[in-house]
Formats: sequence, structure tokens, C-alpha cells
Amino acid sequence: MENNKEKRPGLSFKSVMLIILLNLLVSIASICVYDRFFSQKVMAFDISGYMAEQKRLFFAGKITEEELLKSLDRVDERLRQESKKTLILNGNAIIKNGQYIKP
Repeated sequence: MENNKEKRPGLSFKSVMLIILLNLLVSIASICVYDRFFSQKVMAFDISGYMAEQKRLFFAGKITEEELLKSLDRVDERLRQESKKTLILNGNAIIKNGQYIKP
């Protein structure tokens, strides 16, 4: 019996590892692009807590009516600066692990 082994055509170990690495890189890049440009972000803003704090400061005489209005305008501007892909929820609706917007 002759030891006649035919060499089968196929992928070498290096080729398989290169294919796995390229697939991994393309998958990671796809997820990053999706997260950055297409996915919707969810954030929270505790409007009731903010308004209560401003009301307390106003009635305690620590801020004037003008400062109160400026503060409300700053919050309004801050919320408008968020991306169109950002959904802003009331802070009371978030139970756990929410990302909050600071005024």
C-alpha cells in the first residue's frame, strides 16, 4: 500500500483567522456606525424637580423674576440643543439606569 495522500484544496489556518478577523472588524464598524448615526437615544429630564427648585428659590427671594425667566430659557435652549434622534422623557418616568440631562 502506497502512502499516497492527496492534498485537498481548502483554507489554511491563516486564511480562516483572517476571515474571522475581517468579519469581526466589519461587524464592530457596522454597530458603531448604526449607534452613532441611526439609533435613537433616550434621555431623561426631571422637569418637576427642576421647577420645584426654581419655585423654592424664587419664593425664598434668592433669585429674581428675571433670573427665573433666564433660567427657564436656558433649560429650554439646552433641551432644544439635543439631537433630533434624542427622545427626552420626564425624569419621573425613568426607574433605573437612565441618562439624565443636567440643566
